[in-house]
Amino acid sequence: MHRLFHIMPTGLTIGALLRLGLAIVCAMGIMAGRAAMAQGTSDTEIRVGILATEGATRALEAWTPTIDLLNNAARNQSLPYRFKIEPHTDLTLLDGIADDQIDLFLGDPATFVVGEVESGARALLSVAHMWNGVTYDETGAVVFVRADSDIRSFEDVSGRPIMGVAAQEMTGWQLAQQEFRKSRLEPDDFGSDLMFSGGNQREVVYAVQTGLVDVGVIRAGVLENLAKQGALSLDDFRPLGAMDHDGYPFWVSTPLYPDWVISAVPDVPEEVLALVINSLLSVTEDSDVSQSAGGVVWQAPQNYQTVHELLISLRARPYENYLRRAATRIYSAYQWPVIGLGTLIVLSLAFLAFQVRRNAQLAEARKNVLQSEVRSKQFYRNAIEDHTVFCMLTKDGVISHVNERFLNALDRPRGSLLQNHLAELLNETNQSLLETEIMASMQSGAPWQGALQLTRRDDKAAWVQCTFIPVTSASNTLSEIAIVASDVTETRTGVSESRFNNTLELIQDQVIVMRPGTFELMYVNSSAYQLLIGERMGGSWKGKKASDFITKDDFDALKMRAEATIAGPQRRVTWEVEGKFDVTYEISLEYAQPEQDEPRLIVIYRDISERKAVEKAKNEFIATVSHELRTPLTSMKGALGLAVSGAVGEVPEKMTGVINMAASNCDRLVTLINDILDLEKISSGKMDYKMQAFDLNTVVSDALEANKFYAEKFDVTLRRIGDAKENEFRTYGDATRLTQVMDNLMSNAAKFSHKGSEILVSLSEFEGRLRISIRDFGDGIPEKAQATIFDKFTQADSSDTRSKGGTGLGLSIVKLIVEHHKGRIAFVSKEGIGTEFFVDLPMLDGDTVVPISRKGSEDSAALTFTDTLPETVAVATPKVGETAIDRLVTKSRETGTDVKFELGRVNALQVAKGRGVVGQSTVLNWMSSHEQALMVELLQREEMENCDVSVIELTQAANARQDIAARNITSGMMVQDWLRDCGDLLVGEGGDTAKVLAISSDDEVMQWLKEQEIEAVKSKGEAVSKSRSTQYDVIAQFGEGNDAATLALLPMQGGRLPSGWPVTLIVSKTKAKQAGRGVVSKFSSGGGRGRRRA
Repeated sequence: MHRLFHIMPTGLTIGALLRLGLAIVCAMGIMAGRAAMAQGTSDTEIRVGILATEGATRALEAWTPTIDLLNNAARNQSLPYRFKIEPHTDLTLLDGIADDQIDLFLGDPATFVVGEVESGARALLSVAHMWNGVTYDETGAVVFVRADSDIRSFEDVSGRPIMGVAAQEMTGWQLAQQEFRKSRLEPDDFGSDLMFSGGNQREVVYAVQTGLVDVGVIRAGVLENLAKQGALSLDDFRPLGAMDHDGYPFWVSTPLYPDWVISAVPDVPEEVLALVINSLLSVTEDSDVSQSAGGVVWQAPQNYQTVHELLISLRARPYENYLRRAATRIYSAYQWPVIGLGTLIVLSLAFLAFQVRRNAQLAEARKNVLQSEVRSKQFYRNAIEDHTVFCMLTKDGVISHVNERFLNALDRPRGSLLQNHLAELLNETNQSLLETEIMASMQSGAPWQGALQLTRRDDKAAWVQCTFIPVTSASNTLSEIAIVASDVTETRTGVSESRFNNTLELIQDQVIVMRPGTFELMYVNSSAYQLLIGERMGGSWKGKKASDFITKDDFDALKMRAEATIAGPQRRVTWEVEGKFDVTYEISLEYAQPEQDEPRLIVIYRDISERKAVEKAKNEFIATVSHELRTPLTSMKGALGLAVSGAVGEVPEKMTGVINMAASNCDRLVTLINDILDLEKISSGKMDYKMQAFDLNTVVSDALEANKFYAEKFDVTLRRIGDAKENEFRTYGDATRLTQVMDNLMSNAAKFSHKGSEILVSLSEFEGRLRISIRDFGDGIPEKAQATIFDKFTQADSSDTRSKGGTGLGLSIVKLIVEHHKGRIAFVSKEGIGTEFFVDLPMLDGDTVVPISRKGSEDSAALTFTDTLPETVAVATPKVGETAIDRLVTKSRETGTDVKFELGRVNALQVAKGRGVVGQSTVLNWMSSHEQALMVELLQREEMENCDVSVIELTQAANARQDIAARNITSGMMVQDWLRDCGDLLVGEGGDTAKVLAISSDDEVMQWLKEQEIEAVKSKGEAVSKSRSTQYDVIAQFGEGNDAATLALLPMQGGRLPSGWPVTLIVSKTKAKQAGRGVVSKFSSGGGRGRRRA
């Protein structure tokens, strides 16, 4: 057990010593003050009284640095004031305040309340204590005993010696009294067992520690502070009636109240108050001033109303005999004025008697006025109830009262509204407005005005122009909310409808608005009436239906499309019809659901005859040009074929790649021209169709055989599933053109399938038609491209970096051929799953063609994948290397730079030898001799496998840093992110990040690598040496070539990068023109092995 103090000499009590010390300190202060006056100083003395709860010496040590801070601030601001500290007990501090002997005082909340009530003091700043880095601005009292005491609760305290600091100390004895009373213990119950230390907290601790008393009452936090200083051990003590206050770190047996406060008596100059406030607020927790005071910091004054209430309940000063004492002080200070006041009161009583009779008369008159006011209030209440939409809410927004007009506006019963939150009647926008703006206005006491949209029982909108009025209680807090509103639904709907109709009149196209289900005309603009309806129906369109002015077949088609748009998810469909006088209309049907009105169908007729004529002229021009190009291209193709075959002599190796590239592109151009000519023939009706009855089995079988070798180029297998019986699937059409349809669909499926997977082809009878199905298991068509996949010159990936070739005309031609056969084509596709195209053709019943019924699935939205698949299907997933390089391409596009890339056109061995690269890849345009030499050595040492090589070319923005180092660092950061994203592709153990060895001779790049904690060397030789002793996943070589920053990523065999991971060269160049080495750098949109559908 730790001892706090030595045993005191016999005959001296603790209180006597305290009073003696205070007397000596006060005498010294008085003498020092007189000496200063004798020196003739001109500074005004500001006396600061300090409540010395741990003795005068401790008080001077703790607070003298604070007084010095104030004096220094006064000198710095050239203010004529000098602050002087005066330690006090509770009673001497209050007496000093009452006798105007103190200007500022620092004490507990009870001291401040006494000073406030009795002397008009006001709080300047509140004290907060720092404990373990956290600020605490509340305090309480702790009742404690020794750890080995048999006292377990407040009830056990009765009859046991107990010691407090002082009878008037709030954060000690006064708070403890309140808790004792809850256990039915009054101060009188303690009798002679109760004693006080005379104002010193430590003496109370010492008394309990040494056994002088059994129970101690001190301020919360004192024990913990003494333990922190090493003066005692908390294990030696135990709190009684301990309370748990969330986050409060000290033992406490009472509720928490605001901490100490520094206050000022009246008439202290404002500049002194400003100096004190500003200086103390500048004190930080780690300053000497704060540390001397025990970790004190200062903050704005707290609300001490709870302290007033506590002192009232305790009947403690200043509320024990407050009225009597106040009267005594007033009389002593104002004796003659009081006598005069008494005389005046006597005279007033006489006058009052005279007024009594008159007041009785006035009371009667006042009663009549009040009755009139009541009648007026009732009148206004009735006026509001009878003539406005009225509602009352609780302060939380719950409906507590509604009048009849409110019920009528919403067409709801009263029971469905009461006790429900108003927000339930609002849409999301108005709910947000209620929460963020309206309720905030109510809390601040300000009315709110505006329009709100409420929801009626039939889910239609009811608009009200309303005023929210806050109703406050006697304590000026929000108690209720009144809503006074006007129903403006009809007005707003009318204005909205009128504005909508006026807008339609401004449109030159013919617009018709119909009601879903009945197809009743809701509005017809003047253009539509003149050109479409007037001459057909005559008279007014009102009350008419769509069936009154279009044919039955057209109406059935309209009805079918309307039902599809209402069902969704597509809300708009467009088709073309031929009108009179060779007029072509484009019809757009849209389903609209206005928030405040009923749903409607909007039909727009647009005359596109002129556009069609322009398209026709364009197609004829393209066809003419294409026809003229075919002959010279045929000659070019033959000449290039002779060169490739060697018929004209041996071709140098470096020229072989160039000639092959020219021959390949010549074939592509011929294909494009043939597609354009076919498309023009079909569009103009000049295509020669040789229509006859035949077995569709033959077309499917021949197409499978013809496309087998093309599919093998992509390592894909074609397989027919289902029955293939002879003479079972007869149709009427042109077998050659339908074979062209199959070729297009199968070649597309092959191009967009993963290597090693299958393409399933089936022929079956389906809902009275013949259906050809072609199913692949590739990446699928992106959802955003599906709506336009049959448009001319349309491809899913239309960027200049797309990885699959094609003219973008194949599916357009397929669709036109199928439709010429009175058939239909549709598809279903999901990204990551694959695509299935369906070609439906009419069946032959004998010699009769059976038309395809309108019933059944007509668009892709209603289709699903064929569910009758074989038990085993070869479905290949993308190779790991392809997945990784796809992620890098995506990451490079996120940088905001211009991106071009080539994927896997050559392999590492070709690049190392420098053979078969020119004309196929641009990798040698950029790769330096150092990077190429490193690749050669790693291949020879079998530390790197012969994998594909990909090139990513980034063109930096004009405002980016242009030096090589900066661009290399940018590429390095992108690669860091890429390798982190590919953590799921790594094999083996070692975390989710690849281990990298970097090579760079640039100091700035080396510094960046060091900051990133990436192992780095400066030469190829060092890298090869390290790779022999340490297994790395990838070697990253930073360099430059042709004024571009290059970063070569070489995957190491045996590392955590899986087999097939590509060598990657990242080229970062500026917008300046780049010089090539042998071939101009140009990334073709074709070739490569990327997997995006073209």
